[in-house]
Amino acid sequence: MPIRETPKVKFIEGDSTTNKIGTGAQIPIFICATKNSTPLAGIGKFTKYSETQAATNLSTDPGLITDDTSEFVLGVLKDFFDESLKINSTDIGVPYIYFKDMGNTALTGTEAWTNAMKDVKAKRDAQVEAYIFQSTDTVAAIKGILVSALERVKADNEKGNPRIIYYTIEGDDKTKLKQLTNASTGIQDSRLAPILPEKMGKILAKICCTPYYEEPGYTVFRTISPGTLTQRTDEEELELQNAGIVFARDEITNSSIYPKINLAVSSAFAADENSRPNDSLLHHRRNTDQLIREAVDIVYPQLKRNETQVNLTQVQADLDVLVREKIRAGYMKNGTFIDVVESEEDPFKLVITGKALPVNATELIELTVYVGE
Repeated sequence: MPIRETPKVKFIEGDSTTNKIGTGAQIPIFICATKNSTPLAGIGKFTKYSETQAATNLSTDPGLITDDTSEFVLGVLKDFFDESLKINSTDIGVPYIYFKDMGNTALTGTEAWTNAMKDVKAKRDAQVEAYIFQSTDTVAAIKGILVSALERVKADNEKGNPRIIYYTIEGDDKTKLKQLTNASTGIQDSRLAPILPEKMGKILAKICCTPYYEEPGYTVFRTISPGTLTQRTDEEELELQNAGIVFARDEITNSSIYPKINLAVSSAFAADENSRPNDSLLHHRRNTDQLIREAVDIVYPQLKRNETQVNLTQVQADLDVLVREKIRAGYMKNGTFIDVVESEEDPFKLVITGKALPVNATELIELTVYVGE
């Protein structure tokens, strides 16, 4: 997948447009290290930012921390709630979030993080896992947590509940995040998406509030003013993009500035451009995941039901309708299919095979301008 530049409108010779287009909000579950020596037990559920602030009585008013109002995590949550708040009636909003407070538990040498990963699986309505690590956490320790989290997410995918893991590191200027997406020192996978800590909460909210069939960087942020984001050179932005890191930037046109996500990439995008997987862009991964969820909902009623020709034909017909609707809506391209057949080796097994071809998004517009006589 050779995307060699950050998204932009560029005046040079040539023409290259690979058209990419773009329901509802995704519920995140945050798993975070904090400075809280008495972390909230269990998994908290918050509908607004004020519920996450310090509380004097955790039993009646479950708050996130009790001793440090300067907590980085609180800033992330505040940004998330601000950005996910609906401004117009047609906006998508996030009704609530889940939160697992890990307190000051070390990343290594304890089962606490592993147990937390088991706990978050129980929240079946959550489609996003967001890990926030502290500035003192080492790359090796963070990698260990991400490897374990990824293994559990992929195992859970088999049950038809695909998730994507987003993560950031407090105060990181890109150094650690780049190491974590490097093939030698980190992990490259389409279900892992690192985000720069600057505006991490707003970036994650933007992704969660973007329809699965749309590139999250297509529309502007609701709560970031033009000209307030860190200014980077084209080379610096391309470095971050090619490292598979999600970040916010000001997109500048002739007379306007648009604060947007640069490009929603995963850590898999850090692979060599000739070996990037087809789902290294989150737009493709999220679109395909939604197809998987809906296909599982269609197939599930057949579980333990008699494998009569009528029943299997009905399941196949419903899957065909699902695919046709995705293609008609412009979310999937022709060539997408899902087939259900009886296994030749195991008479008690149905085999579901298919191919998902998500519609692309235009990442580069090149215009040729001639001055005539």
